Amino acid sequence: MPSSIVLVHAHALFREGLRHHLASAPEFRIVGEAENGQQAIQLVDNTDPDVVLMEMDLPGVNGLEVARAIKRSHPHIGIVLLTAAMDGMQVVKAIRAGVAAYVPRNVSPEKLLRTLHQVKRGDYPINDL
Repeated sequence: MPSSIVLVHAHALFREGLRHHLASAPEFRIVGEAENGQQAIQLVDNTDPDVVLMEMDLPGVNGLEVARAIKRSHPHIGIVLLTAAMDGMQVVKAIRAGVAAYVPRNVSPEKLLRTLHQVKRGDYPINDL
């Protein structure tokens, strides 16, 4: 059975690229998409996915705040944050928020899939940075 994923990114074109790439991986199934943090929290509450793939810089509520909110009510969900910059302090904050992986936005498609596989298994590849 495929793992369910929610995509959260402010830019529709970027979400489309993620959707297209994940469509080639039958082990994942996208169950919803959101463009901001508030939508993401509601969508996760409604779909209870295995993994949330989310950008850090969301309009309104940022990715770390969304991650905290999701982990409070759904501690079993793995969260992967996409970020523009690999900032050491942000990584620490991400770990504290319960994020499983923190990857640069320019990650290769293959590396992103490997990371998603690790997170769906319950691993925390954030510690590999």
